Amino acid sequence: MIRLKLELKKSGSISLKMYLSKKDMNIFLVRRVLMESVKVKNTKFLVYLVPMKYFLPLYNNLEKEIVKMHENSILTLFEYSDEYDGEFFYSSKITPTFMKKWRSVGCPKLYKISLDKKENKFNKMIIFEKKSLTV
Repeated sequence: MIRLKLELKKSGSISLKMYLSKKDMNIFLVRRVLMESVKVKNTKFLVYLVPMKYFLPLYNNLEKEIVKMHENSILTLFEYSDEYDGEFFYSSKITPTFMKKWRSVGCPKLYKISLDKKENKFNKMIIFEKKSLTV
C-alpha cells in the first residue's frame, strides 16, 4: 500500500511524503517518481520526499486500492504553473507572497484542488482566470 501525505513546512510551503512498501516499488510510475525523490529515514516504512508535481499523477493513475491519503494530510491546496508548465507552485492558503509570485509568472489560471479521502477522488477547479481584453 502507498500512503501519500501532504504537510506544511515551517516556511509555509507544502511537501509530499510517500510511505511505501517494498512490494509496491516495482510499479513503473512509482519507480519513475523515486528517481527524483529523497529518502527519509524511518524504521517501519520506506519514506520518500516526492516533488509536488507528481502528486496528482500518483493519486489519479494508480489503483484506488493501492493509494490512500494519510489521516493527517492537508485536504485543500492551491496550484498554478508558469506559462510552459515547467515549474509548479503550491500553497495551502492564498497569501500576498503567493499572489506576488503568481503575478510575476504572468497570471496563469489558479486552481483549487480538493481531496476526498473516503472516495479517493479529487476535484480540480479554476478559481481565478485572467481575462484578456479584445478591442
